[in-house]
Amino acid sequence: MKIVTKRIFQFVPDELSVGPSGRHLPPSEEEIKKLAADISIRGQMSPILLKDGEDESPQVLSGHIRIRAVQMLRRGFHHHQHWFHHPNLKIQCRFVVTDGREETPFQSV
Repeated sequence: MKIVTKRIFQFVPDELSVGPSGRHLPPSEEEIKKLAADISIRGQMSPILLKDGEDESPQVLSGHIRIRAVQMLRRGFHHHQHWFHHPNLKIQCRFVVTDGREETPFQSV
């Protein structure tokens, strides 16, 4: 069984253990910039999913591109003649708790 916590946590993206994403092709720089600009204007629409890693640090299950977008916003960047910069932005996260039988982050109870 898998349970997604209702409480939303906030982390600095560099504090998270990011493994490989499930995508076949890595995101383009333009795709990350578009998402970062959208997060800057509208906010993060959905939290990423985390689980406790083997070393007790949060491990990312889904949301790899959102993490890269928030990292980009923290550094600052130009996109379509606009400057986007949010040096203190944190990423919103929810934890997934499993009983060990199920590993996919895309099904929740």
